[in-house]
Parts: sequence; structure tokens; C-alpha cells
Amino acid sequence: MNRKHLLFGALAALLAAPGAAAAQAPADTAIVYEREVFEYARGGRADPFRSLLDDAELGVRLEDLSLQGVMFDADVSQSVAVLARVGSTRPLRVRVGDRVGGIRILSIGQRSVQVLIEEFGVARRGTLELKSVTQKGTP
Repeated sequence: MNRKHLLFGALAALLAAPGAAAAQAPADTAIVYEREVFEYARGGRADPFRSLLDDAELGVRLEDLSLQGVMFDADVSQSVAVLARVGSTRPLRVRVGDRVGGIRILSIGQRSVQVLIEEFGVARRGTLELKSVTQKGTP
């Protein structure tokens, strides 16, 4: 029992006087800091440590889309909207209920498309509108 008290007292003295322990260290000793490196074995799963913000798998954003044209029909199931994506020359033809990334087409009007954007578990509505084209000589 006495030996435990002696060991505890020596440990407490070392912790109480950190300058004294550092003064006893040789001058040529270098302190090396090593950082732990973690690797994740995918095994068919997504990496939980990877940021979602820069992930190309997030898909299309509403800001990247523009409405190029609408083929409107009184029967909404027959209406088709033509969308363009920034950086792509291929048009996207969509109908009500179609999904483009995290965006779902809710309705197609004569000059607009109503969409539902689902990001990070939050849903919000958005609208893509057909831009009016002015002809030369028309104010």
C-alpha cells in the first residue's frame, strides 16, 4: 500500500512541475507530431466521411436548368417540357412526374414548369419560366 502512495506522489510531482521535466530532456531531442490517417473500405457503400457539397453525384441543381420550350397539351400527361442544362448540348425532355437529379416535375404550363427540389431531406418548390424573345424592331 505504501508503494502505491509513493508512485502516486512521484507522478503528481511530475505533473505539477512540467518545466522541470522539460529541463531534464536533452537539447538535441526533436518533437515529432504524427497525424492519424483514416481510410474507408467502401465495400459497395458510400464513404460517410466524404463531403456531400462537392459530390458530382448530387445531380442537377435548379440554377443549372433553363426552360427552352414547352409542347403544351390540355391533357397534362401529354405535355412535354424541353430543358437545357448548363454545360450540356443535349436537351432534356421531361413530363409530369419525371425526375432530373433531385428535382421532380410537378406541372407543365404553357410558359412555365413547376418543380419540387429535394435536397438534404428538405423539399421546396421552384419554377422554371420560358424567357420571352424580342424580335428586332419590337420594343
